[in-house]
This record gives sequence, structure tokens and C-alpha cells, in this order.
Amino acid sequence: MNRINFNTAGIYLGFLWAIIVFVLGLLSIAKEPLRKIVDFMSQVYIGYEASLKGSFAGALWGFVDGYITGVVFALITNLFIRH
Repeated sequence: MNRINFNTAGIYLGFLWAIIVFVLGLLSIAKEPLRKIVDFMSQVYIGYEASLKGSFAGALWGFVDGYITGVVFALITNLFIRH
């Protein structure tokens, strides 16, 4: 089994999480239950709120968070792969 590239895993997970956070921010404008999730996440993601501008801020934080998580995941996975 091949090792996982750190940068590729980080970018992939970063984009995936950024899209999820962005869409959640937009959907929370119309749906009250989703707004509670966005309000909770805004405690960590500065500027994240139920608006278009807030969705972009959340997506930026989501990309950074997802990138770091992807790199850590790749690092841990590579520790268990024999090459």
C-alpha cells in the first residue's frame, strides 16, 4: 500500500470541509435549527454567521481546519503503512 501525500490529503479535506461549512451557512439563513449549529460553530470560526459574508468567513476557517486535519490524518495513517 502506498503512503498518503500530506499536502494532497490536506487540500482535499480542506476543500470538502470548506464546502460543507459554506453550504451550512447559506442554508442556515432560512432554516432556524441550522442557525443554532452555525451559532455554535461561530465560537471557534471567527466571523462565521448565517449570512453570505459569514459563510465565506466560515469556509475560509473550514479550509484551514480541514487542511490541518487532513495532514494529521495522513501522518497517522502513514505510521501504520509498511513501505
